[in-house]
Amino acid sequence: MWVKIRYLKPVKYIDRLFMSIHRNSDLVHQQSYRNFIHPRYWPTWLMLACLWLLTRLPMSVQLQLGAGLGWLAYHLVKSRRRVTEVNIRMCFPELSAAEQQQLIKDIFISYGKGLMETAMSWFLDPRRLADKTIVEGEEILEEARRDGRGVILAGGHFAILDLASALFSLHNTGLEVVQRSHDNPLFNLFMTRARERNGHHCLSRKDLRGMIRMLKKGKLLWYAPDQDYGRRNSVFVPFFNIATATITSTTRLAQLSGATVVPCFAHREKGGYVLKFYPPWPKTDDDVENARLYNQFLEQRVREHPDQYLWLHKRFKTRPEGEPGFYR
Repeated sequence: MWVKIRYLKPVKYIDRLFMSIHRNSDLVHQQSYRNFIHPRYWPTWLMLACLWLLTRLPMSVQLQLGAGLGWLAYHLVKSRRRVTEVNIRMCFPELSAAEQQQLIKDIFISYGKGLMETAMSWFLDPRRLADKTIVEGEEILEEARRDGRGVILAGGHFAILDLASALFSLHNTGLEVVQRSHDNPLFNLFMTRARERNGHHCLSRKDLRGMIRMLKKGKLLWYAPDQDYGRRNSVFVPFFNIATATITSTTRLAQLSGATVVPCFAHREKGGYVLKFYPPWPKTDDDVENARLYNQFLEQRVREHPDQYLWLHKRFKTRPEGEPGFYR
């Protein structure tokens, strides 16, 4: 009997690998690695083995290899490059064509490094990076938690997303992480297990009741509402002066749980990493005002480090009625 193995085209495989660091997973606690011995999962096992081997190298070498992978993706993954070009052209019209193109190259290189930093968070003890990490505004988070209520950490999809949560675990345990299912069930299982080894608890992005329950227990919930999920439960508010569909779940979570919303941001700097917390947003039931506050905060952080944001995502895919799409 023949066993059918599905091979991926090289460029398509690079695309999936490159974007996988920001495609999350649902709960997989009932699954076992024994369920994934079929040959169709061998490419995934090989990829994970390669990442494990690469994390044995010095950190500087890992980041250089990641930059090389980003350079390769820039030249080969044309669909993602085109999405990034549209985003940068719309959001940074003040830059010349040459400056925009350089920023696009920097974005791919940054995300290549981000892939290696994600592998570090999965395979290495985060304490190895403790001396390379600076935490700012930790007293803001402590004050927000003082009355025992939960806290929504309103973040965004930046290159060091997984590494940032691992570094966060050095200072606070029991972080609730909102995730989205990955198409590959083996990758789904491995990624969730890796995150939970860092002291996190993973929740499906559809598990609103679970989020509210954890927040009512006084837990910390990392939540990033900066992706396009269509018109449902979204409002259009400016992001880089573009009417952008922004989900209103943050408001609902805060209303139903009584949690405080604390903006947070993590970025890479030369020689290390910075985790920063900002003063809580005022409590309001106005969906539009809350979405506006979030997009304003996110835009400020993106402008500080534009190469580290997830520009490869079709952030402006959903348009107001009658307005043509940007990515056609």
